[in-house]
Amino acid sequence: MHRMGVNPGTAGVPRLPFNGGLTFQGRRGTPAIPGIDAGTSLMDNHPMAHTTFDLYTELPPQLKGYPAEREIRISDPASAEAVRRAAITYLWPAGALPEKLPTAADAARDIPELIELADVPFTRVERLDVHVDFGYHHLSYLVHPVRPAAPARLLILHQGHQPGLQGGFVELTAWALERGFTIALMQMPFFGWNQQRTFTLPEGSITITGDHNALMERLEGRGGGAQRFFLEPVVAVTNYFVAHHPDYRDISMIGLSGGGWTTHMSAALDPRITVSIPTAGAYPLYLRDIYTGSRGDLEQFIPAMYEERASWLDLFILGGTGEGRRQIQLLNQFDTCCFYGIAYTTYEGPVRRMAAALGGRWGVALDASHRSHAISPWALEEVIAPALAKNRQANM
Repeated sequence: MHRMGVNPGTAGVPRLPFNGGLTFQGRRGTPAIPGIDAGTSLMDNHPMAHTTFDLYTELPPQLKGYPAEREIRISDPASAEAVRRAAITYLWPAGALPEKLPTAADAARDIPELIELADVPFTRVERLDVHVDFGYHHLSYLVHPVRPAAPARLLILHQGHQPGLQGGFVELTAWALERGFTIALMQMPFFGWNQQRTFTLPEGSITITGDHNALMERLEGRGGGAQRFFLEPVVAVTNYFVAHHPDYRDISMIGLSGGGWTTHMSAALDPRITVSIPTAGAYPLYLRDIYTGSRGDLEQFIPAMYEERASWLDLFILGGTGEGRRQIQLLNQFDTCCFYGIAYTTYEGPVRRMAAALGGRWGVALDASHRSHAISPWALEEVIAPALAKNRQANM
C-alpha cells in the first residue's frame, strides 16, 4: 500500500548534501561494541559524497534498482518461524516470549504523567510495573475507556523518546478511547516516567549515566540480549491484557520514533499483535547512513540481531505475516528527524510480496501533509482509523 498526504511542496525544505556533511557515529555517541566501526562513516570517500540531492523527494542513483531481496532470509513459513525463533532466543535464551505479568495498581486519574489527558474522558488508570531484570522496573499506564468495546480491544501506544504525550498522542488516545479501546501508554527506558538508571548485577549495582548506547553496552549478553529491556515490557503488558480478557477481540500497536522501532520489533516477535503501525521508526541498514539522522541508537543496528539473525526486512515481513495480521509502515516524507524521503521504494515490493505469500499484509503509507516528527491528523484519519476499523470487522 502506498498512500500520500497532501504534498506541501518542497519550498523551504532544505536540500541535503548526500552525506549531510557529517560523520555518522550514532545519534548520541559512538558505541564500543564488537562489529561496529567507531571511526568512520559508511559514506566516507563515497564517490557521490559531495553531490547534492533532495533526499526528501529524490532517490540517490546508487539506490535505484537496489536488490533488496538479498537482505531477506525468509522464503516460506518454516524460514519465517526460524528467523522469529532465532531473534527471540537471542533476546530470551529460554527460546520463548516471557510469560511474566506486571504488578498492577490503580493510579489517580489526574497524575502528572498523564496531565495532557485532563480533558479526555476515561474511567480509570492502572500503573503497570514490569520487573525486567537486575532490579530494573519499567512503568506503563493502562487507561480504561468509558464505554469499553466488547470483546475487549487493546491499543498499545508507544511514545518512544517523547517526554510526554506529544507528537499527536493526545489526539490519538482520545480518538481510541472514544471508540472503546483500552489504551496502554508506554515509553522507552530513560525517558518520561521511566527514569530508573540503577541496575543490580551479580557483581554489584551500577548506575548507567549515558544514553541507550550505554545501556546496550553495559547489559548486552547479561541474561540475554539487551534489547529485552525495551521489548519485555510490551510483552508483559500484552500478557496482562490477555489474562484479564481471554476472549479479547484484537491487539494493535502504534509507535512513533523509538516507539516506532519498538512497534516494529514487538510485532515481529509477538504474533498476538495483529495490526501494527510503526511511525518514523526504522529503515534497513543499507539506508541509514545515507539519510542523515537515521542511524539511531545501538538497539537499532546491533549486528548480533540485524546481521546475524534477522535483517530489518525480515522483521518488517514478520510484523505483517500470518492470517489476519497487517503492518503499515507510516513514514513522514518531510520528517525533521529521521527515516524521511522515498527510500522505502527500494524495499516495499519485496517485503509486501513475501508478507502476502505468508498470509498477511504489509505496506507503506507516506505522509506528505506536514514537516515534523509526529503522527499527523492526516495519518489518524486516512491510515490509522481505516486500519483499526478493518481489523475490528475482520475479528467480529
